[in-house]
Amino acid sequence: MSAKRNRLIPFDQRPDSGRLRVAAVAEVLDVAPSTVYRLISGGQLRAARLGGVTSLKVGDVRALLQTLDAAARRPLPCSPGSERVGANTDHQGEPT
Repeated sequence: MSAKRNRLIPFDQRPDSGRLRVAAVAEVLDVAPSTVYRLISGGQLRAARLGGVTSLKVGDVRALLQTLDAAARRPLPCSPGSERVGANTDHQGEPT
């Protein structure tokens, strides 16, 4: 399949073994390319560099998206005794 034709395939229809350039990964993640490079250098994404072109496996990008999605669904941890302070409480969480 030609590279031009490959660009027309939506991300969710690409095989896990397919590869994407950094700019395409940045678009999928809705971040800047520099963030993708930071994820690579931080070990959150694996990449290959061939002929000056950095590419990433579609499956690795999907795995990161699933990890981020799962983290976003988890409730934020609350420390014991930290009740929500609302309009009917004072600053210590006691009813007014």
